[in-house]
This record gives sequence, C-alpha cells and structure tokens, in this order.
Amino acid sequence: MKYHEIIETIDNKNYQSVYFLSGDEYYYIDKISNYASTKILTEEEKSFNQVILYGKETNVKEIIGEAKQYPFGASNRVVIIKEAQQVRSIEGLESYIENPLSTTVLIICYKKKVDKRKGIFKKIINLNSSFQREFFNGMRIKKIKFML
Repeated sequence: MKYHEIIETIDNKNYQSVYFLSGDEYYYIDKISNYASTKILTEEEKSFNQVILYGKETNVKEIIGEAKQYPFGASNRVVIIKEAQQVRSIEGLESYIENPLSTTVLIICYKKKVDKRKGIFKKIINLNSSFQREFFNGMRIKKIKFML
C-alpha cells in the first residue's frame, strides 16, 4: 500500500488487521503510526485499548498476547510495535499474521530493509497491508542523473 492509501483506510475506518511499515526512511513510518495512534481510538478509549511496545523491551509472546486481547468499551484495539527490527525471533509472529484478530489493529514499525525471502515477510507482503520506503542515496541519484 502507498502512504495515502493507508491514511485513507484509517480515515474511512476500514482498518487492516496488520499494517507492516518498513524501510530506511523513518519519517513516513513514524508519521503513519502516529496518525493511526491519534485517529483510530478516542482519547477515552486509548487507556484500555491502545498499547505501544518497543522492540528492545518486548518479545513475540507479549506482542501476540496483546494482539489477541479483545477491546474493552471500543470497537477496536490498537497495538503498535515501534523499533520492531529489534524484536528477537520476530518470525514467531507468523502464526498470528496468518490468523489475526479482526478487532485488533497491529501496526509493526520495522525501521530496516526486510529480507523478502523470509516466510513472515512473504506473508506480510501478500496481505497487501505493507508499506515500504527506502532512501535514494547520493550514488544512485548521481547515476540516474548521469544516465539521463
């Protein structure tokens, strides 16, 4: 999905069960996760239904446990994983991604280029709810200009 498509799904309240935001350009990853954090739930609903976990401080078991909880007093539960590239054995999320809870919106912020050969990343890309953004480094831009 593209940036504006993700924002549109959030605005239309047509949430995906899993949003996988990845790449080297952190600006859009943070922008999407912050937007979702402010738009999906009201301030009153957030205290019971929104959880933000950090990759270094969490594990796959805790992420799945939070994602499998049902919302309390709201129609959705939001679980945001920031710095997900630091979660050990993130491949363990594969079972949850295959069968996510429909009332949970899981947002995975993976600030690194993914290895598309791994099973979990193949499944996420096939879900059509992933966003990938990469930097154009100076060398690539120079090569492009030179070729023109």
